[in-house]
Parts: sequence; structure tokens; C-alpha cells
Amino acid sequence: MFLLRVLRFIPLVWPLLRLVWRLFWDRRVPLAAKSLPVLAVVYVLSPLDLIPDIVPAVGRLDDLLVAALLLLAFIILSPRRVVIELVTGRPAPESGSPGEEGRTIDSQLRYEDKDARR
Repeated sequence: MFLLRVLRFIPLVWPLLRLVWRLFWDRRVPLAAKSLPVLAVVYVLSPLDLIPDIVPAVGRLDDLLVAALLLLAFIILSPRRVVIELVTGRPAPESGSPGEEGRTIDSQLRYEDKDARR
């Protein structure tokens, strides 16, 4: 039952790993942030763990959990504009937010007082 719940999330993993890969090779992402995916790989491959791999399922699960948290932190610490650009495939708006903020609408207003004609 638990395995079926975990398998539901597998289709989400590939796009996230692709985003991490593209962010890692983007020059606009700071070097300090790029150290997090390296740490994730080192942690997964290292024999030192929070929970030893002797415990059958939990030992591997802590590796995946720590790696996932490090990759999530990498995405969060990457510049927002770069993440938006890589996810959507389009340049991010200048204001840094995808909303309407910062737009100017040029218009004219004319007010007529209907009571003034009487």
C-alpha cells in the first residue's frame, strides 16, 4: 500500500530532476547554490548516513529524503527569474512576478453630471 502511494509521485520526479540539471548548468545561478546538488549526490553515495543502510527500507529512505530536501533547497535558492524561465520556456516578466504589477494603462476619463442639465 505504501509503495503504491510512493509510485504515484514518480512522474513528478523526472521534470524536477531536469529542472535541477538545467539550473545547475545555468550561469545565472550562484555557485553557492550549485553546491547543494553536489552535496546531495555525495550524501547518497557516501557510506555515512543518518540512519544506517543496514535497516532495510528506512536506511535508503533517509538518503532519498535528504537528497530531495537538498534539491528542493537548490531550486528555492536559485534566482526566481531563472526558474520561471526554465519552467515556462519563456522569459520571466521584468518585475520578477508573473502578475499584473508594474503595468501602466494610458486612458482618458470623462465625467458627465446628469443633474447639472436640469
